[in-house]
Amino acid sequence: MIDKVIEHIEAGKEANRARYLDWLRIPCISTDPDRRGDMQRAAEWANQLLTNAGFRSEIVETKRHPAILADGGPGPDGAPTVLIYGHYDVQPTGDESLWKSPPFEPQR
Repeated sequence: MIDKVIEHIEAGKEANRARYLDWLRIPCISTDPDRRGDMQRAAEWANQLLTNAGFRSEIVETKRHPAILADGGPGPDGAPTVLIYGHYDVQPTGDESLWKSPPFEPQR
């Protein structure tokens, strides 16, 4: 069984990496009012990823930035509820001349 799981992961590795890098390229700096559109774009990206994975997912508007609320449906009786809390907003880049590469261009 584990061999099939590993095979599945390996088969999708490059597509998954490319998808992740696309997300990292979104300059979603939450403290920068000029990046409000990028925050929305990042929320839409995460929402679509969760929807494509089979979750019921929606973007919830808040006073500041959109949040994503997703539900995978009920588990078996007695199964625990799992909460995943993460953020898609990033810190300001600061002086970009100090970077070895552009902050929103992931490097391998």
